[in-house]
Amino acid sequence: MKKILSAACALAVALSCTAFSVSADDELTAYEATSENVKLLGRTYYDGESLWLAHSATGFEFTFTGSTVTVDLSGDNGARMAIYADGERVLDFMTKSLPSSTTVELEEGEHTVSVLKLSESMQQTVLVDQISTDGAISPTESNAHTIEFIGDSITCGYGIDAASASEGFTTETEDGARTYAYKTAQLFDADYSMVCVSGSGIVSGYTMGDNANTQNLMPDFYENLGHGWSYFDSKCVDDIEWDFSSYTPELIVINLGTNDYSYTGTDETKIAEFADGYVAFLKQVRANNPDSEILCTLGIMGNELYSAIESAVSTYTTETGDTKVNTLMFDAIDSSTEGYGADYHPTEYTHVKAANTLADAIVSLYGWTIDTTVDISVDGDDNNSQTDDSSSDSSDDSSSETSSEDSSSDETSEAESEADSDSESEAESDSDSDSESDTDSDTDTESEDTSSVADTSSAASSSSASTTATTDSNPTTGGVVGGAAAVVVIGLGTFAAVKKRKK
Repeated sequence: MKKILSAACALAVALSCTAFSVSADDELTAYEATSENVKLLGRTYYDGESLWLAHSATGFEFTFTGSTVTVDLSGDNGARMAIYADGERVLDFMTKSLPSSTTVELEEGEHTVSVLKLSESMQQTVLVDQISTDGAISPTESNAHTIEFIGDSITCGYGIDAASASEGFTTETEDGARTYAYKTAQLFDADYSMVCVSGSGIVSGYTMGDNANTQNLMPDFYENLGHGWSYFDSKCVDDIEWDFSSYTPELIVINLGTNDYSYTGTDETKIAEFADGYVAFLKQVRANNPDSEILCTLGIMGNELYSAIESAVSTYTTETGDTKVNTLMFDAIDSSTEGYGADYHPTEYTHVKAANTLADAIVSLYGWTIDTTVDISVDGDDNNSQTDDSSSDSSDDSSSETSSEDSSSDETSEAESEADSDSESEAESDSDSDSESDTDSDTDTESEDTSSVADTSSAASSSSASTTATTDSNPTTGGVVGGAAAVVVIGLGTFAAVKKRKK
């Protein structure tokens, strides 16, 4: 592995090990992001040098005793990332100038650290080159349950942090860790995997015409690591087959059909085509997950095809004898109390409501027990309500990234139909899908804001330490969040070696 030493580092490598020492004023030990060292979250891929993060909320988690964590990243600019310490989000940032190193300083002690890619696979892929700490790391324990979520932009967290429906798509307001899927996993102490692509469907991705958009179909990339067009070492996430033996979900939640409705409308022939496609997809999911329960859902941005899903499940059960498939209809967005995210997508308030609905169904159907100590409400809010144009939980002011999609202008029909056709506002990636070469345009159109310091004075709530975030070219998204005391440094990496971006 070729690595570039930062000026303050001296590197000693043990070729037979995945960990090596880095000497500086503070001595850190560097680790590869492998399953031997960290617990992998979601679908990830280790290529012998780096851990690939593609889908929303993919990442890794570990425990250590110490105070310093450095994470070296390469790959695509324009992805949204987060670092958590002991359950608190201490850093929320955009990858603007990779490769780079990010260092988090915590109070001395035992910590659990998680690193997540918040934005979705279609836009960017991020590579984790190494993790360095001042204490030995080990993977966290497996959780009580395992869930896989299969979905579209709703599951990705598209526009969840946008101030209003009039905002277009940006990865800066996309957050997979604030979605109904992530929150449901929290409620059950479940390990999770989120397989989701904006604008995707069963027989048609989002379309504004009469013909099906067949460039963005979940059945086509469900068996891959992810879906996108970023290449590293002559490979992209679509070229890498997912190893289903590496993660066995007890429960699979499918939330697809909203984008298909942009194609089917009320045409009975097209609806029948959707139902047939849904049956085929259930067979595909079952073939790869022979023992999982499957729960088929719809409704957050429109329930028009829910009866077709019920019909498909009935047909599938009759044909196969498989009775481990159920259905659930979500309540639609209530814009008067929950507001809208970008392009009329759900805010975190709606995601909280959906998570509670899903959790109740899981308790009823499968007998799981909700962890009542877990709080999934929007931070600082007790009643989970907001007006149409008020902003959601994030204090994100970074709407400088603009979308090359036409979705926001199309999503201007009345509020009710927006909740339907707009999830189709997944047009962002679906109209992307119509011309795959444009998919990465969000990255290209992002503002290269080079603010050197993020204002975090109001974010540091610890009485014993201050929290600051500095960056050479990676402005934070809402700065440092949460109550954990931390000093965060983003830059060339004082303590750890930095790997060249792969070509």
